[in-house]
Amino acid sequence: MEESGAPSSVGAAWAGDAAAITRLEERDADPDARPELLQLHLGAATGRASDAVVDASLDLLACSDIPVLDVAGDPAEEHPRFVEVTVLARALRRRVVARCEPALLAGPALAHLPELLARHGVGLVAPLPLSPAHDGGRAFEGLRALAAAGYGAGVEGGAPRLDLVLRASSTRARGDAGLEHAWRQALAAHGLRFDRLHVLGPDEPVDAGRVAGVPGRSALVVAPDGSVLRGRIGQGGAQATGERVQDRRRRRR
Repeated sequence: MEESGAPSSVGAAWAGDAAAITRLEERDADPDARPELLQLHLGAATGRASDAVVDASLDLLACSDIPVLDVAGDPAEEHPRFVEVTVLARALRRRVVARCEPALLAGPALAHLPELLARHGVGLVAPLPLSPAHDGGRAFEGLRALAAAGYGAGVEGGAPRLDLVLRASSTRARGDAGLEHAWRQALAAHGLRFDRLHVLGPDEPVDAGRVAGVPGRSALVVAPDGSVLRGRIGQGGAQATGERVQDRRRRRR
């Protein structure tokens, strides 16, 4: 999912590492060194993650105890292996947080996704449409499809989770605790619902770890070209490791 106002550079926008997982797991004395989240960025139509990158990333996930997979992209749901990635990760009993664009879910090509993702318990993070006319009404239509599939009905009752992201340049807006309640009421008038609203700055990354319940921990990221970065969940300034996830997979064989 392309987050409005977010930089396109992988290193600037996402926190993580993804190749040095063996080194990290050897340092058990430092809990912050153990990765709690793997982010796989599936790229955009002009630079999608290859099959080799996807296969190596799934192998990395399967051979580790990383509990959360964060699936990102521009947008992620248009990658031909998006469904496979999310479903396989859930089959591995990992929590999955996927970025999505509700407007795309309103189109015929992806209309099947809300029910499929809900059935597998995939959590979603989506941009907040600012009005019913946003994207020609397609975003609201996509959110209605998610609500019909059970999203936003309350995770306490076992419903799949839907978090929305509001980009705000004002520091005051980002600190307004009443915004979530106001938007919840406004969207309810249109039959829409969500679990949590994240009010972020224009360049602030979405904290997928907080969405999944593991905020502030070590993360690994696999960029669309397979390069590996390391950092902390929800923070910028990720450091490249100089390794590629495909190379790590070959070393395992």
